[in-house]
Formats: sequence, C-alpha cells, structure tokens
Amino acid sequence: MTSVCMMLKSHGPDLPYAMRMVDSFSANNAAGLALYIVVPEEDRASFAALARQDVTILDEREFAPYLRELHRDNELRLFEVVRYP
Repeated sequence: MTSVCMMLKSHGPDLPYAMRMVDSFSANNAAGLALYIVVPEEDRASFAALARQDVTILDEREFAPYLRELHRDNELRLFEVVRYP
C-alpha cells in the first residue's frame, strides 16, 4: 500500500504564507490527505496554532535524515522522502 501526504518545509519568517497554505489545504482537501509542516525547533511554538486533525507540526531534526533535495532556486526548494521508518 502506498500512502500519500503533503509536506511543507518552512521557517519562522514564512509563517504568514504557511497560514494561507493551511487554510487553502483544509478548505480543498477532499481526499483527506495529511499535511506535515516541518520547521526548525525554535519555530515550532509559532507554528503550533496551525496544527489540526489533518495538519501535524514536526521538528526538522526528526525529519532531515529522510530528505533529499531535488531542486533549489531563490524561491523554491523541492525535496523527496528517501526513507522513513
């Protein structure tokens, strides 16, 4: 079985953008996907208000070993999960 979810890698200065994305995700999530927001430890408290039934906030230290960067430019970094326990 393959599981599909969405992941947002973010940090403190982008909190307003993350808020908009979570609102849009929740309003349009007809498939019932989970959204994982991965942030630095020091930003977890700021992002905690975004957590809901389908949105989980994770410390990036927990998740970083499982990510491989696919693309980077001035506005976008794209990752894939290479393995996750």
